[in-house]
Amino acid sequence: MEVLVAEPGGTATQSGIYYQNSLAALYLGRLCDPRPVHRSRQIISVRVEAPEHVDDVVVTFANGSRLLIQAKEALNSSGEAWEKLWEAIRAQADEDVQGRDEFLLVVGRFTPDIDALREACERARGKEDFQEWWKSQSVAQQRLTKRVIDILSPDSHRAFEIVRRTSIEVRTLSDLEAGGVANFIPPSSTSEHALFVLLRDLCGMHARVRKTFRAPTLLQALFDDFGVKVQGAPTSQIEEYRSALLNVYGRISVPGTSLAGPIDEYFFGLSCKRVLGYPTGPILKKKTRDIDGDTLPKVSIFMIFHLGISGAPLLKRVPASAKQPCCARLFTS
Repeated sequence: MEVLVAEPGGTATQSGIYYQNSLAALYLGRLCDPRPVHRSRQIISVRVEAPEHVDDVVVTFANGSRLLIQAKEALNSSGEAWEKLWEAIRAQADEDVQGRDEFLLVVGRFTPDIDALREACERARGKEDFQEWWKSQSVAQQRLTKRVIDILSPDSHRAFEIVRRTSIEVRTLSDLEAGGVANFIPPSSTSEHALFVLLRDLCGMHARVRKTFRAPTLLQALFDDFGVKVQGAPTSQIEEYRSALLNVYGRISVPGTSLAGPIDEYFFGLSCKRVLGYPTGPILKKKTRDIDGDTLPKVSIFMIFHLGISGAPLLKRVPASAKQPCCARLFTS
């Protein structure tokens, strides 16, 4: 008689991995979103199955802080899985000397205990110390948080400091695929759902090697391998470098005035052929004089001619002492 032995993990494990990859895909979407956000929320890398105590997804922000995420499709408020979770958070907090890491527990199934603990963690963020936090909780919340405190630390104040850095979210798989996609996945040349599926597949492919995703290589892979371009994002590292230079140096300011801004928005003129030497247009015919009658260097004459009508009112507002630096800046920019 043949004996069938169940494979380790089985369908429950596969379902949990699928849930975890779905969550990680949302943060990959935020990673490759070029729209500007504050540095504290600007994601610079996402690592799946990271070599950390809280290891499912590690998100690193531009200001150096991290969000360490543990994803549980289902979680009971007692038992081995519960204890291992809080032991991992305690160990991770102990390694974070600067206290900048935050922890996020995402649970795929609602239970009254998980919801009560979620609210207790939210309340901790607004409290000054353990005593204030403890008094703000209901009896049911105190029963749950005591279990957490017993695992985190014999020092209740130390446990409180860890809890206030911990958030809990209840998000079903359908929530991740609907609301999560709408909030995390950027516009692209394909649909939001299709991009989400691609990102989830990439998480599954690279989790085994604990891959760290960064925006330039992720955007390049999406474009090269799947033909997907995220709106507003460069499609190559050269283009990204060019965009960065434009962002830094593509601005111009006029000395002696408050006029400053992007070149393409503030300075525009009539189309004309390139002139090597003195201009022959109607603005300056005989003498190298500007609108106020002051003598300008040859480079200034060229710029007045090049900017045409739009350059005249600009220079008219500039003090005479600032006109030469102004024209030189226009020329070099």
